[in-house]
Amino acid sequence: MHKFITGLSLLFLVGLFTAANGGTVKWSLPVINKATVQRAGDPVSIEKIGGYSKIAAKLVVWWAGMSEKIPINNGIDLYRITYLTVDDQQMLVDVSGLLSVPRTSTTENVISWQHGTALNRQQAPSTPTPDEGVLVSLAFSGSGAILLAPDYIGFGVSKNPHPYYHLPTTVGATRDLLKAAKILFMASGRKFPGNLFLAGFSQGGHATMAITRELERAPITDLKLIAAASIAGPIDLAGFSFLNSLEGKAESASMYLAYILNSYARIYSHNISDVFREPYDRLIPLLFDGETAGKDVMAQLPRNPKSMLKEAFMSEYPGGKTGWVGQRLSENALVNWIPKTPLRLYFGTNDVDVSHTEALTWSQHWQNEGAPALAVNVGPKDHNESVIEAAPRIRDWFAEF
Repeated sequence: MHKFITGLSLLFLVGLFTAANGGTVKWSLPVINKATVQRAGDPVSIEKIGGYSKIAAKLVVWWAGMSEKIPINNGIDLYRITYLTVDDQQMLVDVSGLLSVPRTSTTENVISWQHGTALNRQQAPSTPTPDEGVLVSLAFSGSGAILLAPDYIGFGVSKNPHPYYHLPTTVGATRDLLKAAKILFMASGRKFPGNLFLAGFSQGGHATMAITRELERAPITDLKLIAAASIAGPIDLAGFSFLNSLEGKAESASMYLAYILNSYARIYSHNISDVFREPYDRLIPLLFDGETAGKDVMAQLPRNPKSMLKEAFMSEYPGGKTGWVGQRLSENALVNWIPKTPLRLYFGTNDVDVSHTEALTWSQHWQNEGAPALAVNVGPKDHNESVIEAAPRIRDWFAEF
């Protein structure tokens, strides 16, 4: 999760118990010969990266001040899966993701967690820290579910540029991790759960809705999608989301805009100088290198995002002359979809990064179309606080199924 808790003492505690005793599962990769054609979703490797006994898990959750919200029923073991997916240039590439397995004899559910915006490739669930990987694993696997969390292209083992808010690769990396995990379980003589739940935060909320739409259209064999939950997830990128960021209310607004437009300019071969004025048109492509931390990127961008954009673009976009920016944002939005899966949109009323108006508007629109969608107010929480409040509620909601 994002910004769950910080502090050197907790990092030490997490590191101590991550190295603690773990399960004795022997994983097997499927047999590959020279005639085998490699495909997206094929596993490449699996490695143990940590484990928590039930007592250690309870202690970490207690230290985070969340014992009442996240009850722990069992210990967990953490693994990094490396697998194949297709990048934005239609090339087969290695990516990674987190697998959290509960220390229980049986489990019926698998949960796929999609993480929020990150810039440094080490900010990935499969390099688990309290913010990314550990607490979300404890929240869901600690209750007996298998948790999967894709790192996405550009994070974890992947050295490619991250295709930020690019639907095809986001959906691909998420779907392919599910396929890879299923193959690993089958090759190892273990049962893979048949019930699938999806959840994610911010960028991961958008990813969660995107993979929900994809699985409604093309399900994975023997895997039934039960429910999905988005926390502060953008839906209408060209309208609500982009215009909200232009207002500059969020401290990260300039970073969001620079990140997404730089990504689209690279993927679709557009000229970034059509949008950004000097020197930002030259600076921005250098900032998103997978190594620079978010705070360092923000330090080099103006607090007001409008001041880095060309006047012509600023005057034309709100009037409908959106050019390639509007075109690509619309292509990667989720507006032309009516959910069939039970879907909850969690939001905090103090969130200025992703306006809660978006969740309220679209949940009402989908309800009017007969969709099982519901917006859930978690209170006067900001963007990062909303995930802390929403995640335990999602766990309880999933348990109802």
